[in-house]
Amino acid sequence: MNVSIHFHKTATLFLLSLIVFGSLAMPLGFSATKTKTKTLAKTSIVTPTVVLTPKENMHRLLHRLINDNNLNIPDSVVEDSDIQDTTVVNAYTDGTKVIITSALWNKLKNDDARAFVLAHELGHITNHHMAKGLAKRVGLNVAGAVLSTVIHNPVGSYGAQVGTQLLGLKFDRKQEYQADDSGVQFLINAKYNKNAAIEVFKVLRASGSGQEVEFLVTHPLPNSRIKKLSEKYGLNPMEQIVSSLSSKN
Repeated sequence: MNVSIHFHKTATLFLLSLIVFGSLAMPLGFSATKTKTKTLAKTSIVTPTVVLTPKENMHRLLHRLINDNNLNIPDSVVEDSDIQDTTVVNAYTDGTKVIITSALWNKLKNDDARAFVLAHELGHITNHHMAKGLAKRVGLNVAGAVLSTVIHNPVGSYGAQVGTQLLGLKFDRKQEYQADDSGVQFLINAKYNKNAAIEVFKVLRASGSGQEVEFLVTHPLPNSRIKKLSEKYGLNPMEQIVSSLSSKN
């Protein structure tokens, strides 16, 4: 009898122990499962990548340059700016918009370089070059209209043609250098890589013959522009440009 009672007491205590242990273990198990579920749910979230069209990206770069430099330029300038589909390597502004050709846009491999082209054109606008009597579109032309005129005109009219065209060259060059200078300042303030200016001129140099005599060209040749900017801003022509901020607004 005593053995039986002792057995029942032992069994009862064992069952009670299981119940108590189970009640303590269940919340811990549930908590662990819940935490694991949360962790899995968190790691499974993937942020979608927003892919901008070239025109949308151009507008984004313009907005950033204008806002970070506090430029007094209407939103309409950005809205009307566009990428022109052509094989001509060029960019220009008429004061109301900025146009860059698809050929130049595609040759520039990062947003820092594209931003310099846009910053250069904004430099023309902020320096009021159009209002100062510039009769033609200003921009980053490599081959000057003067050289084409000289090549295709008879020898007898050479002196007259060159003499007439040279009257306005100094003023044009001054504007281009001024726009370059403003462009680099805009890049720096917007936290783009200032050495991207060198990359742009390398592209322009490769796109032209590079053999023109500078005083016959309405825009300064890339080599002289690189020299001026490098001396003033300490640019490094050898630096490989990697756009580190292209994904930011």
